[in-house]
Amino acid sequence: MLTRLIFLKVRNIEIKPELLIKWYKLCGVTLILLLISVPTYTYFIESKIKSEGYTICNSYSTSRGADIWVTSQHYCIEKGYRVSEEITDWLKQQTTEPTPEDVIKKVDELLANNS
Repeated sequence: MLTRLIFLKVRNIEIKPELLIKWYKLCGVTLILLLISVPTYTYFIESKIKSEGYTICNSYSTSRGADIWVTSQHYCIEKGYRVSEEITDWLKQQTTEPTPEDVIKKVDELLANNS
């Protein structure tokens, strides 16, 4: 619909009011569906993640709005926010579940290397 309106505008063809009314109705319906579906989808995704035992680690979450989910709050080291990307990459690479001490040691190592 939008492509058709742009095409008509570029070709300097008069756009019928009926076509604009259809466009406005389509935009309204799309907006309503978006406002309903996004929160619903987010709720179901977060519920699924929580049901699998994950919790949000606010220390690693970024200003870009990305939430970091961890299997244990022991992995959520408050001072690790400066190396959150590196520590999450390291956690993904582990074939066995590291101990909280291993995570603290790795955060300290990464902080020392970044200083």
